[in-house]
Amino acid sequence: MYDHRFWNKRYTTNEYLYGTEANTFLAENAHLLHGPVLSLSEGEGRNAVFIASRGLRVVGVDCSEVGLEKAKSLATSRGVVIETEVADLADYQPKERHFGSVVSISAHLPSSVREKLYPLIEKSLKPNGVVLL
Repeated sequence: MYDHRFWNKRYTTNEYLYGTEANTFLAENAHLLHGPVLSLSEGEGRNAVFIASRGLRVVGVDCSEVGLEKAKSLATSRGVVIETEVADLADYQPKERHFGSVVSISAHLPSSVREKLYPLIEKSLKPNGVVLL
């Protein structure tokens, strides 16, 4: 579905395209999160690193290997650990009843992907899990 080559090319720069600080909405609502956290369309890691800095285990998923390598570098520079997984969200199968929270920030997904992915996200949550979109 997503062209990983496009995103790999976009992320092949020394700069972080979206910066290194967490998305404002995520930062304002981080108190709602409990782990482990699944972060979809993670890109270069700014949100996963922020979540990890709050002491939560986080798995960042993205179609771009380059973006996720930058995410790991950012995590190392901030002294936190994040897990990453390269995957196309059109085919992604999260673990069932595994995550305390799912974060999807700026993941502009086509309706065909949302229709398939969102029920899987719901199943991936532990009881009383939280989704931030």
